[in-house]
Amino acid sequence: ADVTLVIWDLAGEDEITTLRLSHLRGAAGYILVADGCRPDSLEKAQELQQRVRGTLGDVPFMLALNKVDLLENWRVPAAELDRLRALGWDCCQTSAKTADAVDELFHTLAFKMLNNS
Repeated sequence: ADVTLVIWDLAGEDEITTLRLSHLRGAAGYILVADGCRPDSLEKAQELQQRVRGTLGDVPFMLALNKVDLLENWRVPAAELDRLRALGWDCCQTSAKTADAVDELFHTLAFKMLNNS
């Protein structure tokens, strides 16, 4: 089946704390992006997920842990991803630079959204 996704990039590096959750109303799913080289960005993504869940409820979401192309600088422990997966998070290790796992990320989210409707 063909699926059309409308994608809004709502938060920049430090704007996450000022995200207006009203922009999310009506969303059928979302992607949280964190930097695998900066564990604090994963903490912010977890905080944001709680806020978004409070606004949208239990809609499908994915975590894109970005910069997998920089494994030598990777700072997020595998155990942390295992913990999030145990909580029901779908996590993809992606690279915006090389496009690693980006297709998988969008396909998985679209599948989850279709099955949730």
